[in-house]
Amino acid sequence: MSAPETPPPAVPREPLLVSGAFPSQLRGNEVDLYGAAAGEVCSALRRCPAYRPTPLVSLAAGASELGLQALWVKDESSRFSLDSFKALGGAYAVLSLSAERAGLCLSKLHELNALKATGEPSVFCAATDGNHGRSVAAGARLVGARCIIFVHEHVAESRRELLRQGGAELRVIPGHYDDSVAACREQAERNGWTMVADVAGVDDDPKLPIRVTQGYLAMVHEIREQLEGASPSHVFLQAGVGGLAAAVVAAIADFGWQDTRVVIVEPAVAACLRLAAECGEPRPVQGDIDSIMGMLSCGIASVTAWSVLCNRVYAYLTLDEREALAAAYWLLSQPTQASPLAISPSGAAGAAGLLKACAEPSMRESLGINASARVLLIATEGDVDGLLKKRQNGVAEA
Repeated sequence: MSAPETPPPAVPREPLLVSGAFPSQLRGNEVDLYGAAAGEVCSALRRCPAYRPTPLVSLAAGASELGLQALWVKDESSRFSLDSFKALGGAYAVLSLSAERAGLCLSKLHELNALKATGEPSVFCAATDGNHGRSVAAGARLVGARCIIFVHEHVAESRRELLRQGGAELRVIPGHYDDSVAACREQAERNGWTMVADVAGVDDDPKLPIRVTQGYLAMVHEIREQLEGASPSHVFLQAGVGGLAAAVVAAIADFGWQDTRVVIVEPAVAACLRLAAECGEPRPVQGDIDSIMGMLSCGIASVTAWSVLCNRVYAYLTLDEREALAAAYWLLSQPTQASPLAISPSGAAGAAGLLKACAEPSMRESLGINASARVLLIATEGDVDGLLKKRQNGVAEA
């Protein structure tokens, strides 16, 4: 009788796991799946009335402080007035599916009103910590559909109210994100709703999660245009289930950036991609995954995202709670030519990973960070919960 399998640890023992792989190792159908879609994605999203490219901010002072050649931050805090890159994925999935159902080519539409259904409105649903649901609700509004969003009990009331303001009907579920996903899936199957998932399990249909990830390609293509021929040597990228990371890795492979190293950054208590790398496949994280990095508190990697990320990520880096909050304040303190970078701890996790790596000589050497390093960060969401402001006020009052 064989010994029972030892469960994976809840928290990685060491913060850094180096695999040494590059996105340029991505080949064939996986590149085509995203690269071929990029043109339609960009064309479709630019037809949305609120579309504007978000800024790519150069942090010269931050680069000098950390001993880098260049440091760029893609600031997603103003995306579609929804405060997050997630505004791209859910909306694109709803628009593209609605066009498909209507027998229309999304990229050739002159206006999105053609997608509004006549008769009984369709129903789209999703599970969310906040940002993905707002994007799905925005897409549903554009096509005249109902939107029902499932949130878990730990989602802040401020985020629930933003969902309601966006036209979503809310269902609050006990537990964490994975519980809200399960409840959403069950209700969708029972009622004939269309679930716009940004995560796929082993037995799930991958089509809609792939469309959500394809929506994020618009942001990565903006970055390439804004870099004006330059390319990053490193991308420090925070991750939840891995959808954004998959889009970034696929785009880097498509761009031909041969030497770009992608470092995935996660909360130590919810490092589901790191766990997938250790186990060779997505596995559920053990223990409580609640984190100040709430948008990254995910218990298992998406199967569709992992198929792209497997063996193409240079390293995985985990954070404690204090490091993420400190990085949010560090970004806020950086001098810029535009608005200050008011970013949530979730959105600042990539910056936290960079700061952590630069502070430890052995980690810096392992990742190849030197004076010629050109680092890209993506500030994935603004200070949606007002956490920075609340803490500043608390200090002031004290």
